[in-house]
Amino acid sequence: MKWVNFLILAGVIYKYGHKPFSKFIKGQKEDLSIKIDELESEKARVIGEINAAQTHTEENKQKLIEMKARLIAQGETRKQEIIDQARNQSGIMIEAARKKMENRIIQAKEKLKMELADLAFEQATQKLPQMITDADNQLFIDNYMRGMNVR
Repeated sequence: MKWVNFLILAGVIYKYGHKPFSKFIKGQKEDLSIKIDELESEKARVIGEINAAQTHTEENKQKLIEMKARLIAQGETRKQEIIDQARNQSGIMIEAARKKMENRIIQAKEKLKMELADLAFEQATQKLPQMITDADNQLFIDNYMRGMNVR
């Protein structure tokens, strides 16, 4: 008897509940379909944003690499300019020092010549009066007079 009651109950539920249940299932199916479509479009949008961000990141990496290379090249150029300028400046300084040393050597030679001449003159004035005799004086005077007559 329980089977019969169950079958009657199942038949009544099927007869009166079939259409509302079918509508409910169809409504749920449509709602789920709409939600799935929305989620798919959201997924596609997010994937697009991710791809755009990755592309932008790659572009930025490339720009960074190019900028780094350009800065390194500029730095190398500037470094070479500084080195060249330093070499030129050191050459000028060396040349100036060489000229200064040459001038000091020339001045020292002139000073030495003057000191030697003064020393020789002093020694001559001290020793000559003792060494020159009256005969030598007479010879100097005779030579001087002959020189005056020749002219």
